[in-house]
Amino acid sequence: MQSSTSTDNATPRRIRLVLQSRMASSRLPAKAMLTIAGFPLVVLSALRAASSGYELVVATSVSQLDDHIAEAARAAGLKVLRGPEEDALARYVQAVSDLADSDVVVRLTGDNVLPDGALVRRLVEGFLATGASYLSTTWPDDRLPYGLSCEALTVGVLRRAEASTQDAFDREHVTPWIRRNYGVRSFPDYGGTYAYGHLRVTIDNIDDYSRVARAFAGVADPVTEPWKALVNRIAAAADAPQFLVPAQVRSGVRRSRLVLGGAQLGMPYGIANVTGKPSRNDAIELIHTAVSHGVTDVDTARAYGESEACVGAAMVGGRSNDLRPITKLSPLDHLTDDMSVEAIEAAVEASVFRSCRELGMRSLPMLLVHRAAHLSAFGGRIWHHLLALRAAGVIKELGVSLQTPDEGFAALKMPDVAHIQLPCNMLDWRWDAARFSEALSARPEVTVHVRSVFLQGLLAQPASSSWPRVPNYDAAALVKGIDNLVIGLGRDGPDDLATAWINGLPWVHGLVIGLETLPQLQRNLALISAPPLNADERDRVRDALPKVPGALLNPAMWPRS
Repeated sequence: MQSSTSTDNATPRRIRLVLQSRMASSRLPAKAMLTIAGFPLVVLSALRAASSGYELVVATSVSQLDDHIAEAARAAGLKVLRGPEEDALARYVQAVSDLADSDVVVRLTGDNVLPDGALVRRLVEGFLATGASYLSTTWPDDRLPYGLSCEALTVGVLRRAEASTQDAFDREHVTPWIRRNYGVRSFPDYGGTYAYGHLRVTIDNIDDYSRVARAFAGVADPVTEPWKALVNRIAAAADAPQFLVPAQVRSGVRRSRLVLGGAQLGMPYGIANVTGKPSRNDAIELIHTAVSHGVTDVDTARAYGESEACVGAAMVGGRSNDLRPITKLSPLDHLTDDMSVEAIEAAVEASVFRSCRELGMRSLPMLLVHRAAHLSAFGGRIWHHLLALRAAGVIKELGVSLQTPDEGFAALKMPDVAHIQLPCNMLDWRWDAARFSEALSARPEVTVHVRSVFLQGLLAQPASSSWPRVPNYDAAALVKGIDNLVIGLGRDGPDDLATAWINGLPWVHGLVIGLETLPQLQRNLALISAPPLNADERDRVRDALPKVPGALLNPAMWPRS
């Protein structure tokens, strides 16, 4: 077993692979001992990486549960190190305690079974050639599949991380402190051009396990089978996604530009909705399909019927890491000015904890007040109690769903508002007129999601007959103008024009677009992936379309008939 390498005129440096694994997975418990091609996952992962020729240690915990991992690894002839259960960083430091600071450690995980010896060797060679302190695969920028991951770093950097941070997240995930302090140097290209970034090969839930197990089925030697051959089998599956939707990094986390609108999943919603609410099973399938294409966020609310329950059901089975629900407080219409503080706080808690129950989560990642008035209503008691619930860990971040620019300006003055959702589309002149984007520039940390991109489906309609009978606008002329712009700008329909207009706004981070059917989802995925309009094209749209009355921009003001 090779344990060191050197370059010309350089002192040999020892190389050690450390593969972490434990039984107490919150998303897929005991997955380390699930079998693929006759091997427990942890053993298959270790043997494939160890085929590089470098020495390898399986780092598991001292928990009695992890006796199974230690026994299986030793039975396969692998070295085992046992350390703290919750402190993976300390385990890594123990696993390289005999190495010098200049030596190299490669971090691997037992739920990623595709990395093979050739991949590991290429990583180490690239690391030594660049002289970096830390080098890693960088999904999706490296165009490799999610889960074909490994990291190389010096032992000295690992030890500095262990001595420098006591943050629980840093210590559980090993390298976040290193990434923050040393930056991320991308894994070098292998000399080939890959396009696998839309594929998922990690094992976090039962669907992941089935997908990877199918890829290994019938393989002559699962330990030496090249990773690319396995990925190609996964790519050839009928249910494999063909692309990822665009995304951007917000606060260090990848967030998709498309936000799955969940209103229609829980109730009949929208003037263009002719199919009604999908069944629970169909709604779950829609959510899973969206996630497989890289959608990270779903918009829901207590007021959206069964929407939260659908989202919660879709996250069962280890999928809570793949999807972030953004839910909204109940509208609290029953509250009155003569109610006690205790009654108001009880109503807030009832809504929050019901959301937790429906979503199956102990804490809500993001909660918005459904009405901007709740930021100040009842002497601020609603908002103050939400802040208290955030301090208690029941809510992670807070935001507001608003209707008008004035509500937006008020929200931006509140430092605890981390997220804003607002209605906007290519007909909506209000936000430009108020110069709202200038106010946003002073709060760059605030995430902005836009709903009503299609104005409840009107902007995706080819005929004017569906438009509401609001005074002071000509629906037929408006539809004709939109059709002319579609042709003139070379867009693929009015829905493409509407999406591309919003998607080009530099202050918008996500587009909330609803759906009821799979064809609608497929269309939305394609629309968000199409090129956005540039500034000149957006101006052309604005100049060509008439200024519509405010009543048309607010569905609550449309005639009920």
